[in-house]
Amino acid sequence: MIWEQEQKVTGVTKVTPQTNIIFSRVKPLLKVEYLDELDTIKKEQPENWSNDIAELETYFANIELPTQPIKLKPGESIKDVSTFIESHFATVKANNRNRTFLPYLNRLQELKQLLTTLN
Repeated sequence: MIWEQEQKVTGVTKVTPQTNIIFSRVKPLLKVEYLDELDTIKKEQPENWSNDIAELETYFANIELPTQPIKLKPGESIKDVSTFIESHFATVKANNRNRTFLPYLNRLQELKQLLTTLN
């Protein structure tokens, strides 16, 4: 076999050390209590956004939407109000109760407030 024969090294192009990590003592994870924080987050999150969504749909269906771009707040401009509303409703309906998507509902509410003050 080739392994049993003596071989001459003519050059080394790259040496990569092999690392084997062995944990001889594993420490248990610390138990962290987040119940108070989670309870606070759950209280802030609406249980169901259906009423808010229905109210906003009624509002936007009964007003004339601006055709020009508007500034929702500093750094947030809406170029196409109709598309903005449509996409945000699709997102909040598909993700009702999912706190990650709460900003979409909040932006619809902010837009309603802005349009109410403009009219």
